[in-house]
Amino acid sequence: MKALPSSAVVALIALPLALTAPAAAQEQEPSLTEQGRGLVYGPSAGFALTLTPQTNIDVADQPAFQPAWIGLGRFGYELPSGIAISLLIGGGGISATNGGPSLQLRALAELRWTIDTEVVRPYFSVALGYALSRAGTLMRSTLDSLVFAGLDIPIASWVCLDAAVGVEVIFPGDALREVLVLAMLPKVGATFRY
Repeated sequence: MKALPSSAVVALIALPLALTAPAAAQEQEPSLTEQGRGLVYGPSAGFALTLTPQTNIDVADQPAFQPAWIGLGRFGYELPSGIAISLLIGGGGISATNGGPSLQLRALAELRWTIDTEVVRPYFSVALGYALSRAGTLMRSTLDSLVFAGLDIPIASWVCLDAAVGVEVIFPGDALREVLVLAMLPKVGATFRY
């Protein structure tokens, strides 16, 4: 029996590899970060610096430039376009000039647009919802809104560090005596992707 030429042996080995290589390339799908979509969630914390005086309807007053702490949790879904729809849930606290500490609970719907770049991911977001303000034994509701501009800094395919500066607008309501409250909110956090 005649042995096959070496060129024929090489061709027989190379042919199946050439046929399976495109299929293998097609099977490797980009990660969720590369696709720019997927479930997103994560915590953030910072402080709010009120730019206008805040007067509680019954108990506590807060002058302008009074610092407060904030904490937010974010749960949402990012679309391929970089648009994400999220729920923000969190709280905050401030030491009032009279009547003791004032606490707030927030729940807001957020719309965020993230721009994918090679190093960082700039984003802009707008959120609207309600803040429940508690001073003493009283709990009141107020319409709340947040606007943020920030950066997601990827440190792995599944997590980014988050740094942002925002403005909070609290509208007159049950908790306030017809006062529009503005606050500046720098914050840091993390965004996880699934």
